[in-house]
Formats: sequence, C-alpha cells, structure tokens
Amino acid sequence: MGLTTIALMGGMAREARAETTSDLEYEVTEIKLPNFPFNEAISINNSGELIGMSGYIPIGQPCPMKPPPPPKSFFYKNGNLTDYSEIWAVAINDLGDILFTYGVDHQSLIYKLGEKIQLDFYGSAMNNKGEVVGEKYLYSGGQKIELIPTKWTKLLAINDNTVIAGLVYEATALEAFVLRNGVVIKLECPVFDPNNIPSSHEIYPYDINNKNQIVGGVTEYVYVPFSYRFYGCVWDENGKVKELGPERSIFYAINDKGQVVGTADYISFIYPEGYIDYKTKAILYQNKQVINLDDFLTENSPFLSLDKATDINNKGQIVGTGVTYTGWVGATYVIRTSAFILTPKPKPSPDLNEDGIVNLYDLSELAEHWLEER
Repeated sequence: MGLTTIALMGGMAREARAETTSDLEYEVTEIKLPNFPFNEAISINNSGELIGMSGYIPIGQPCPMKPPPPPKSFFYKNGNLTDYSEIWAVAINDLGDILFTYGVDHQSLIYKLGEKIQLDFYGSAMNNKGEVVGEKYLYSGGQKIELIPTKWTKLLAINDNTVIAGLVYEATALEAFVLRNGVVIKLECPVFDPNNIPSSHEIYPYDINNKNQIVGGVTEYVYVPFSYRFYGCVWDENGKVKELGPERSIFYAINDKGQVVGTADYISFIYPEGYIDYKTKAILYQNKQVINLDDFLTENSPFLSLDKATDINNKGQIVGTGVTYTGWVGATYVIRTSAFILTPKPKPSPDLNEDGIVNLYDLSELAEHWLEER
C-alpha cells in the first residue's frame, strides 16, 4: 500500500524553545502511490481523510518529456488508498466531498457520495457545506453565482460562513480581499521593516478559517537597487494584519484554533563571496513561534526532511510533502518524495480516575497502579 507509520518524539525547534513545544509528540504516516516517485498531500478534513497528487515529476514543475506522464490524484482513509487518473485533487471537506479539476479548460468535478457534479469553472476551494469558489463564481445550492463582475477575479478560499478570500485586478494593481456579507474588504499591506519601505508588493491569500482569519504570503519588491523578500501573514476578518511570520516564510493553511502551517527557508550554506543557499522546510506556526517540523524526525523515519506543510485540521493533524530519497541513479540525480500526516499524540492527563477533578484521589490511583505493576 505504500504506508509506513512510526512514532515521533520531538525535541524543541530551533526557533521555538518554549514549554509549549518541548513536549510535542507525533505519529507520522508516509503515503505514496506505488511506482510514483513524487507524492504530495494537498488537503485533510477533520476525520483525517486526505487527498493528494502523485506523479513522475515534482508536482507543478516543468518536465522535459513531451507529453509529460499524467499525474494521479489519491484519496487516503483509514490506511487505504484510492487513486483517480488524470484529474487534479483540490480539496476535501468533512462530508467526504472531494473537489477535482481536469482538462485543458480546467473544469471541475465534485465527487459527492458517489455522485459526480460537473462545474464549468476552475474550482479553487470548497467548504464543509459543499460550496465551491473559483474564478469569480460561487457554487452553492446547485447554483452557479457570479460574485464579482470584474473580468479578472480569482476566488481562492472559502469557510463555512461563506466568507471568501481572493484576488482582483483593479486599475494597474492586483489586490487581495476578503468578501464578507457582500462587502469587499481589501487586505492590508503589512510593513515588515519601517526603515525599508518597498516599492511594490504582492499579497496572495491561501486559506481562511471559521473565525474569518486569513493566511497567505506577502512579497515585497524594492526596485533601486532591485531586491525582494517574502513572509507569511495572518489577517483578521476586517483585513487588518494580525501577525507576521518570519522573513522567507509562506503560510498555506490555518485551522479554527489559529494554528498555521506552511514553509520557511533555512540557511543551508554561506559561500565565501557572501551568497547564501537556503533549504525550504515545513513549519507549524503557533503562539507566535515557528516550529521546524524536521526537528521531530528520528533516525528510523522514512523521511530525510519535511519540506512543505499544506494543510492542518482542527485536531492538529498536519499534512504535506517530505523527501524520502536523494542520490544518483546512473547519470541522473534522483529525488523522491512522499506525502505525510503528522498526528499529535494525546498528552497523559493528571486526572487518572477521570472524575473531572485533579486531586489526591488521582495520586491514590497512581499508587495503586504502581503496586499492581510491581
């Protein structure tokens, strides 16, 4: 089946040496389709079901082969894998509905309890009510609704309140916004460094939770001399900046507890001339701390590194992509990746007799257990 499960006991991440992260413990599950060297997890629901993509080339990367081999989507549930040929997995919700896109025209399909619902637009996201957004449309209650008449609009994320985040091209600029109760609210541009105001910026919203918090990435450009930098950002429902991630980070998903996952670049090598090589790592961002998920890998892990975290559910399960092999095969340097699920292991409760109160009776319960084990 291509599944490997081991227990991970994590130490503290370099950026987050606080008591809130020192006792994190995860179980990791490796997921991959047989004979596919590149596998990527895309979305997970609150039941732990996930969807992803597998291919012969890194997902989203150019391929020298003409035509490239078609990728496959996969669905994972309770240790079982189902693959779907030549369609692109986008999202899965708590009802078990799966959103796919396919074809050169990027049409969409919703797999809903065995039924296939075809949409004539590119679906970008789906909520737990089965509503889908994409391009400038909302699919809800069996109807396709045009929300924003502007020609170039891209709706990217939707929550269960039907609050939507997206992009719209206005005048000469691409603007990020949140659409709430029929009102379009522009996302505020954060200032990372007040002493170095950028010449321009780009904001890309990736996800929105049910508290109407939006996460995404911000890129700043300075034209003279040319330079750029990027970082993850969290906005509130009014489009105001709530938190800024570290430089060279991107935030891809946020759950209803406010936990954020994404990527961050770490320095891997500094050349004598001053040039810097970076390595992208999967991160968890919580309590204003960055946790490098690589720090939870052990020697017997199937993963060499966890490079991208794409989604997190309300149970704290994190999915993404990690590298499982690098090396030369003949004259070709090969990299293989697998999808992963990190599942938090429950912490032991001091309420040993489960009466809802921590007191001396729990100590008595512990003593009795200790005597039984002797």
